[in-house]
Amino acid sequence: MAILLKKLTLVGVTGTNGKTTIATLLYQLFRKAGQKAGLLSTVAVYVDDQRFEATHTTPDPLQLHHYLHLMVQQRGKNTAFMEVSSHGIDQHRTEGLHFAGVFSLTSPATTSTITKLLQPTAM
Repeated sequence: MAILLKKLTLVGVTGTNGKTTIATLLYQLFRKAGQKAGLLSTVAVYVDDQRFEATHTTPDPLQLHHYLHLMVQQRGKNTAFMEVSSHGIDQHRTEGLHFAGVFSLTSPATTSTITKLLQPTAM
């Protein structure tokens, strides 16, 4: 895990609305700028330009770490943009990950879950 964190900047996008749009726009922006980037979203998972079908907004931990490992295998420093659903947080799918966070529009229903994501034990 420590090697993964040194080679990959993980940007988590969470909130009630806008996760897919924000994560996808950031991924596309980095790719257009010539940067190596990955995307984990409701629509699809991208490791650079390689597309995988998405099964959940936030993949289960085994799938998630598989995709992150593929991203780290690329040469150079990478950035991964990831939708982080409140269900994924509640189900500990993101346990142990450290995010550079981005928040989309939130509602009172998701605020408590987002607070869990910010706690050191939930990262």
